[in-house]
Amino acid sequence: MFSVIYTPTEAEAIENYSRIFRRPEGCFLNIRDQDRIDECLANFGGSGEEIDYIVVTDGEEVAWPRYNDAIRTLPRHGLAPANSLVSNSHLCQQKILGIGDQGEGGILISVAKLVITTLCAGIHPTRQLPVVLDCGTNNEKLLNDELYLGLRQQRARGQEYDDFVDKFVKEARKRYPNAYIHL
Repeated sequence: MFSVIYTPTEAEAIENYSRIFRRPEGCFLNIRDQDRIDECLANFGGSGEEIDYIVVTDGEEVAWPRYNDAIRTLPRHGLAPANSLVSNSHLCQQKILGIGDQGEGGILISVAKLVITTLCAGIHPTRQLPVVLDCGTNNEKLLNDELYLGLRQQRARGQEYDDFVDKFVKEARKRYPNAYIHL
């Protein structure tokens, strides 16, 4: 059933995100506003005990190979020891659902993964956090769309990008020390 509902339905929603947007469905972090990462994360649980599972996307990549040495599972649900923090479970898949760079609309892939986690693992939705790291987009269709909600610049790459991801991981670990971070 997932292969019928999840991929085609979610891909269409992601591609049309700015046109169907009604309200934020997660934490939106912008590469130009890195000094507010902790402040934005705090809006979803200030003490660090409120969030168990974080799914992160940058709207293009679903895998960050530099973090693949830390694959672990959810500590609060009896699947691993505490302080299990970073996972990268899609090393062979580099583009969201095969549709390429979708910029800020990629937040919906994080939301969809969390819905599946709720259905299959029983983790309460309020204890999960979808995150998009908005680094711009190389999708000309989005850059030229007056309704596009994301950062209107070419996608950041290299050291600038790596520094942003590193800063996010550091801030997320500090804010939610027991949460599982799925990059």
